[in-house]
Amino acid sequence: MRSKILGVMSQKGGVGKTTIAVNLAVSLRLTGYEVLVIDLDTSNPSVGIHLGMHESGDGVEAFLNGHKGMKEFVSVHAPSGLHVMQGSIDSPQYNLTELGAHKLKKEIERAAYDFVIIDTPPGPASKEIANVLIDDAMIVTTPDLPSCTSAFKISERIDRINKHHSLVINKKRGKSYEISERAIRAEYKGRIYGVIAEDERVLASIGTHIPAVLLYCNIPFSRSINRIAEDYTRDNSSVQRNAKSIDTRKGNLYSLFSGIFKRGRNQWRKKGI
Repeated sequence: MRSKILGVMSQKGGVGKTTIAVNLAVSLRLTGYEVLVIDLDTSNPSVGIHLGMHESGDGVEAFLNGHKGMKEFVSVHAPSGLHVMQGSIDSPQYNLTELGAHKLKKEIERAAYDFVIIDTPPGPASKEIANVLIDDAMIVTTPDLPSCTSAFKISERIDRINKHHSLVINKKRGKSYEISERAIRAEYKGRIYGVIAEDERVLASIGTHIPAVLLYCNIPFSRSINRIAEDYTRDNSSVQRNAKSIDTRKGNLYSLFSGIFKRGRNQWRKKGI
C-alpha cells in the first residue's frame, strides 16, 4: 500500500503552519488512519514541542546521516497513537539534499502508513521536497496581503511541477484590513479546505504541549481541523484505513488528559493566561 504524502507549507513564518500540520495529523489518526508526521522544518523544528515529545527521538537529521532504517527514528505519541519523526532543535540548520529526499521517500514507501504529513521549512517550496517527496501541498496562509502573496507564489511553484495543492486560511480575526475570503477565492484557483478563526486557546494548547484537537476538542479551531481532515480523506478516498477510530473521551486516555489539563490550567492562571 502506498502512503499519501502531504507537505504542509508556508512561505511566511508565523501563520500557524506547524500548528495546522500537527493538529491535522492527530485528527487523521483519531479518525482511525495510520499517520506519520515528519518534522522537516530544518530552521525551527517544533513538532515535538507541540506534542510534548521534545525529549524523545534522535531526529530526521540522524536518519539522513546514518545507516539505520526510518523506523529506528520514529517515536509514538502515546495519547493518540500518532507516529512522529522529529527534527532536533539542538542541531544546526541543514539542507535536505536530493539524495536525502529520495532516501526518505524510499523508506516511507516501505512503511504501511495511510497518510504522511510533512511539516516543511517556511519559504519557497524546495525542489527536494516538492519534486521528490510530496504528493500534495497544503499551503497555510493568514488573510493579510504579504502572507497571501507568499502563498500564491508557492502555489505557482507547485503548479509548475504539475502537483496538487490546496489552501488553508488561518488566524482570521475579522478585521477590516484583512483580505476577504471572497477576494482570496477569486485569486486562488485551487481547493480552499478551511478558514480558521484565531483563538487564544490554540496558543494555550501549544503551551501545554497538547494539540488543540485533543485538549479543546469542541472549539471552532478543532472542529475546523476535523472538517479539513474529513474533506481531505474524502478527496483521497482510495486510501484504506488501517485502524479503528480512537475515542479520546473515554477510559484512561481521558483521565490522562484531564490530569494534564488541570495542571496546565493552574499554570495558565499563575501566568495570567
